[in-house]
Amino acid sequence: EDGDSRILEISAATGRVVFVEEEE
Repeated sequence: EDGDSRILEISAATGRVVFVEEEE
């Protein structure tokens, strides 16, 4: 969903893979 696409954007911006844990 949106959260997943956000991770991809951050990864591209920082040049590294970023994992974001979302609490439900």
